[in-house]
Amino acid sequence: MGYPNDEVRTAMAVSLFRNYYKVNDTMPLRIAYYDFLADDDIDKFIEALQRFFRKFPFSLNNMNEKHYHSILYTLLTSFGANISANLETALGKSDLILNMPKSVYVIELKYDRSLDSATYQIDDRDYVAAVLDSNKRIVKLAVKFLSKGRHIDSYEAEEEKQDMICVFP
Repeated sequence: MGYPNDEVRTAMAVSLFRNYYKVNDTMPLRIAYYDFLADDDIDKFIEALQRFFRKFPFSLNNMNEKHYHSILYTLLTSFGANISANLETALGKSDLILNMPKSVYVIELKYDRSLDSATYQIDDRDYVAAVLDSNKRIVKLAVKFLSKGRHIDSYEAEEEKQDMICVFP
């Protein structure tokens, strides 16, 4: 079941976010996350995520990749980001595709697995193919979460090199 429009989708995400994390006003947090991504400042975005996940209650952590996938999806949706989860291509499903004003982020998450496996999966399954026609900068973002400490261990962001395609009559 989907949402009738983006306004309802965003309102639902904000409501879930506020209730799940027991916060009263998410606007400053949401603005910070959005601004970091809109400015293509991955380092500040990851740093803010790191602070967020370090505060996450132990008893609410499901200790798997899907947990972090759904939390990140909800967080990004809460500020009205244009985000898709499990977007299918011919070779598989990407974890998250985040469409920002200047860039599109192809995001692959790993839990207690190597960061290299995330970057390899993005390339091997050609997740970028789903967004090649966006006419925006494409960034492949791999993020590794650790069960010990329940936080982001490392990340890697790489801009996709886009070839010009010429069509002749």
